Amino acid sequence: MVDIRYSQNFYRKKSKLNDLIKKANIRSKDIVIDIGAGKGNITKQLGKYAKRVMAYEFDPKYFHKLERELRQHENISIINDDFLQASLPSSSFKVFSNIPFSLTSDIVSKITDEESKLEEAFIFVQKEASYRYIGYPKNTQISAILSFRYKIEIFEKLRREDFSPVPSVDIVVLKLSQKDCG
Repeated sequence: MVDIRYSQNFYRKKSKLNDLIKKANIRSKDIVIDIGAGKGNITKQLGKYAKRVMAYEFDPKYFHKLERELRQHENISIINDDFLQASLPSSSFKVFSNIPFSLTSDIVSKITDEESKLEEAFIFVQKEASYRYIGYPKNTQISAILSFRYKIEIFEKLRREDFSPVPSVDIVVLKLSQKDCG
């Protein structure tokens, strides 16, 4: 298991975050998952737009703080569980999350599983990891597999300075959109 203390880089730009959520077209009908909610910056913003927010936070310190701060928000559920062990919603859902970078492969595998009802995901990832999923500069096995069900692209480039602590890698928001299979 990865020590989560070393995988948390909190996004601090609330106004930019609000713009990203609007651009992602999060609506009042959406169920949205936030993986690794941390201090709750993303969770709080998602709660303004989504029908329901399921915020996973494994670290007990952050979980208890979020639980106290957000208990009055009826559309936000704070879940103290390992997201990778949890069940996904049985109906359509979206993901909007600054995920732990060390768990990128595991999280993408889980949300794109063939039984998953994922509509769209907007996940903060290391730029090099995004290239693997996009298939840039050349196709990878995972980009080829995912491309049958999902359109994958860089949604937004983020500034390192907008995170605390400042990461030593470039960060982007990777967008996965389920293709219309009809």
